[in-house]
Amino acid sequence: MAVILTILKIIGIVLLVILGILLLLLLLVLFVPIRYSLSGDYMQEKEPHAEAAVRYLFPVVSVKVRLNPPVDAKKAGAGSGGQAAINSGVEDTEGHKPSKIRLEGGVRILGIRIINFFPTEEEKEKARIKKEKKLAKKAKKAQKRGDDTQIAELEAELLEERKEAQAGAAAESADTGKADGDQTNAGSADTDGADESRAGSDGTGEANEDADAKEKKERKPLLETIRLIALAMPDNVAKALDKLCELMEKMDRVPDLLYEKSEALKAKFRKGMRLYRRILWVWDKDYTQRALKKIKKVSVRILRSICPKKGQVKIAAGMDDIATTGQIAGYYGMLYGMFYPFIGKRVVLEPDFENKRLEADGFLKGRIRLYIFVPAAWLYFIDKDVKNLKKAVKIVQDEMH
Repeated sequence: MAVILTILKIIGIVLLVILGILLLLLLLVLFVPIRYSLSGDYMQEKEPHAEAAVRYLFPVVSVKVRLNPPVDAKKAGAGSGGQAAINSGVEDTEGHKPSKIRLEGGVRILGIRIINFFPTEEEKEKARIKKEKKLAKKAKKAQKRGDDTQIAELEAELLEERKEAQAGAAAESADTGKADGDQTNAGSADTDGADESRAGSDGTGEANEDADAKEKKERKPLLETIRLIALAMPDNVAKALDKLCELMEKMDRVPDLLYEKSEALKAKFRKGMRLYRRILWVWDKDYTQRALKKIKKVSVRILRSICPKKGQVKIAAGMDDIATTGQIAGYYGMLYGMFYPFIGKRVVLEPDFENKRLEADGFLKGRIRLYIFVPAAWLYFIDKDVKNLKKAVKIVQDEMH
């Protein structure tokens, strides 16, 4: 009996430890905040910079994305001259701006990069070579085992990797000559189009007279007579008469088109009225009003919780016209009054009535605790009023489809 009690005691202790660990993990997930930060600047005639970062569990997990991050001159190839600096995103001694936007970012766990969102060409090439080596090793092992099927699959995969690499290199080399090729093709296309238009005008009377053509000819003898007369006239007159014939054909189709449009508008109007009546039916329900009040309350609480708690954003804007600058300031004041409970005094606009410019600089920091979403989950999955509202909306959707 004592042995059984001891075993039960050990099992109970293990279960309590497991339960404690699960409870600790749940508390960590719900109450440890997800911290985020945004920063950046934009100045005229300068390279814009921006950075967005998210950290969780005392930066155990971090996600960061940067726009035009600072580049080491040695890594950028500063020794090879101004052109290398421009291509790498670094301004050269003459003040030239970089030719393209640079992005950098990824996911890190305990400081080790796990995912790279924007790998460079060198990193892509290294990853491709590493993958090819792995495939080659697997192929050797499969060859030793004598597994011909796996060997064929690995060889096909390896061949596909090499084709993709060659296609990427060919695409990069083709981008440089694309503009010249497009111009040449455009010129040849214009020439071909002119030839085709002449050929079409010369061969108008040589069309095959099938059954449909005979019916059209019987219904519209006047148009065919005009086309036949146009063959004996100069090209310009022939084209003008041909366009006149096309216009007359379109005019013949106007009543049918108007009827089709009117029927389509009637159908849309009936559908809209039916939807309007169903929306009113849902709106008049008591549970709809109660559900909307609850949703509004929870939404406002979530927005206030996830909005930045620290930060300052300064925007300087000026236009050529003083009145336009004043209008921008007025719109800012209106939006500022609407969103003041969420942004506070963290966003400031400085209108410049003397100079034309647009500059911005600032940072924002905030945190998100996941327990704030628990009431929203309760509303969506358990609350009776919201459930009834979802059912009513589903009924309306089914009826409209």
